[in-house]
Order: sequence, then structure tokens, then C-alpha cells
Amino acid sequence: MKVNLQELFEGQKNTIDIEVQEPYKNFNCYNEEISFKEPVVFRGQAYRVNHEVFLKATVEGVALLKCHRCLTPFEQRIVHHIQERVTVGNHEQDEEDELFSVQDYLLDVSDIIENSLVLAFPMKVVCDENCKGLCLVCGTDLNENPCECEKSEIDPRLLKLKDLLQKD
Repeated sequence: MKVNLQELFEGQKNTIDIEVQEPYKNFNCYNEEISFKEPVVFRGQAYRVNHEVFLKATVEGVALLKCHRCLTPFEQRIVHHIQERVTVGNHEQDEEDELFSVQDYLLDVSDIIENSLVLAFPMKVVCDENCKGLCLVCGTDLNENPCECEKSEIDPRLLKLKDLLQKD
């Protein structure tokens, strides 16, 4: 979805309200397919200060995720705030400058939404900070039931020391 910002750049208006809904069936983030329960909403303003144009917006959506510890599906509201400067054409940028560049005064909101979603997601999502995950031996969900498996977590580099203790 593209939004025309020509009136801002030419000084005819000082602000433009923007609200866009983008449906995402499958979104790839950190090599994982993520879907959304409802369309992702981009809501904000493009505004002019002196001779520069800025964008202040929020990207919101409800993601359908799977916990990395216990593999339980859950929903999580994703909210990311954007506050950036917008330029026309292909300006040379410093690596530190994060500018949204527009062609023919058209701002591609879809690219901004995708970038925001990637920034909003943690690398590993969990259903709860206190999630215990699955037993590494039997696969039992430790949040629901404790398991009776022997948990001998010995560093493989120290296995020879264990053999020495058992000889005595």
C-alpha cells in the first residue's frame, strides 16, 4: 500500500493522517513462519517541520505463535512505534541515518510494516517467562506434569572425571 505525500513535500499541508490494514497470512521472521489472527494495522501521521517530513506511527497486530520452550500455541499482541524522517529520491545516507526514502512522493507503507514487525519480535518467543518447557528425555510438558526421568546433566568434557570417581 502506497501513500501519497506530495502535498506535504510541496508545503500544501502540514499533516496527513494515515491508517492502513495489511492482512498477513504467513510472515517470515527469524526463519519462522508467523501468521496473524487479524490484519496488521498501521496508524499514524506524516507531518512537516520546516522543510522536512517526518513519520510518527504505530504498527499493531495479534500474532499466532508457538512457544520455543513447550511448543504450545498462543496469541501475542505486537505493538511497535515508529518515528522516522522521510526523504524524496535516493539520497546518500550515513549508516547511522535511518531514513525512509520515497519515490514519486509515494511512501510504501507495506515495507515499513514488515520492518517494524521484524523489530518487534523477540528472537525466541515464550508463552510465559516462567515456562519450564519440555523434558529433554521423555518430552513431557513440565508446566503441566513433573516427570520421573533421571536428569544427569554432565558436561561431556567432564565424563572422564566421573569414571575416576566410580572406580573408587
